[in-house]
Amino acid sequence: MRRGPAIALALGGLAWAAAAQAAQAPALQAVAAFGALCATGELTPQAVLARAEAAGWRRGGPDAPKDFDPQTQRLSPAGGAALRLMVTSETSLGERRDTCGVGGTAPMAGVVAATGAWLGFPPALDLRTTGTFYAVRTGEAWASGAKLDHAAFAGVKAEGRFYSIVTSDEPAAMLLLLHVRPAP
Repeated sequence: MRRGPAIALALGGLAWAAAAQAAQAPALQAVAAFGALCATGELTPQAVLARAEAAGWRRGGPDAPKDFDPQTQRLSPAGGAALRLMVTSETSLGERRDTCGVGGTAPMAGVVAATGAWLGFPPALDLRTTGTFYAVRTGEAWASGAKLDHAAFAGVKAEGRFYSIVTSDEPAAMLLLLHVRPAP
């Protein structure tokens, strides 16, 4: 049996797997940043921005986009994937809406899949390069809220445990969390 072709094929497969893993690295960085900044603790802009700054995220720099707003945004630390954090909060009609997002400036293959792996369930709406997750949070654990009936949805929303997470691999990578709950 000739081993040369089999070894070459195996090495080619390893090289492909390594290249695929390297391509996933920016997506994994984006999802990790999203999880650490947008899906942990308080979602007020002040709390999210404080977590970001403690993790080395910047209030600006020469690489800041023209539409960058240091009041509600931060840039990722130098040396990693080029990411921008965006956070807002508003209250009206008896509801508080907190949004927190991490986005890139270019496509990042694998953001939707990496988000599903992090949450532990697939998106409710999966369009391959974009996905929408309906999530119920209990403590630090996430569960899919995609199959909640109207009464169950109303209950977890009233408890402040329902989240929508929208993700996109392209044209620029993005993860956006929307948390709607009763106003304090």
